[in-house]
Amino acid sequence: MTMAIASYDPAEAALDAIERVCGARPIGCPWRGFTDPEVGEVLALYDDARVGDDVHVASVIALDPPQHALEGLRHYASAMRRMRANEDRLREERDG
Repeated sequence: MTMAIASYDPAEAALDAIERVCGARPIGCPWRGFTDPEVGEVLALYDDARVGDDVHVASVIALDPPQHALEGLRHYASAMRRMRANEDRLREERDG
């Protein structure tokens, strides 16, 4: 007698989690985007805008970044806030 074993795809699980937390499902591999030079530009701005655990987008405006990079920073910072809020919620549920 054979039993069907439910298949678990960790990549699909990661995409599901990203969609649940960030509100949109990535098209393709979400990690591949990190090799894009424009994504690198956004991540560099994100590092420049970090103050402790917070991100202050306005603090990088004086650097005069291209508009697409500034918009990318706003989007990335928003997604990171949602991800952290989700982590906090899960931790609170777990720890009571």
